[in-house]
Amino acid sequence: MPRSFWTDRDITPKTKFRWLVYFGAMSYRIPPWAVKSVTKPSFQFGKKDYHAGGKWGVIAGKMTWNPIEITLVDTNAPDVAWTLLKRLATPGTSDDGPVAGIDISDPETYSGDKAPTDLLMAQLGEVKIYQIGDDENDILEKWTLMDAFIESYDFGELSYEDESLSEIKLTIMYMSAKFNY
Repeated sequence: MPRSFWTDRDITPKTKFRWLVYFGAMSYRIPPWAVKSVTKPSFQFGKKDYHAGGKWGVIAGKMTWNPIEITLVDTNAPDVAWTLLKRLATPGTSDDGPVAGIDISDPETYSGDKAPTDLLMAQLGEVKIYQIGDDENDILEKWTLMDAFIESYDFGELSYEDESLSEIKLTIMYMSAKFNY
């Protein structure tokens, strides 16, 4: 008979509410508790139709990674919106000052073939998503996003009709992901 979590104390289902996200280049500025939600990496396979010897069929095509979504609670200390914009303006910035800068007020900077992909990737550093067990040292699975960059920023909306927290939504693209358990 197969083991099950309701009869075996050593088996527990993974829970959706125990996780941490770290942004390599900004972990010191965006605390893990400011991350409200995250989607785990996902991928899909393309398909190709083929015709051979009077037979038609479909075969698997190229695998592509889907972007992840991260929702942050905007705080004032540290100011999450300011941290994101500062990193966009000066990717590679450390506490010692900017390593390389981009003028985000210039629309030509990010248009067409001029987009500085390597600088955008430096903005985030390595993004890691940990699904944890009973405490943060009990790592059940770890995703590391390779060559990640923020594809879109959404600084939310303001409304007199709502008393909820101010949120920032990020869409993050990446070239591949590494999974460890």
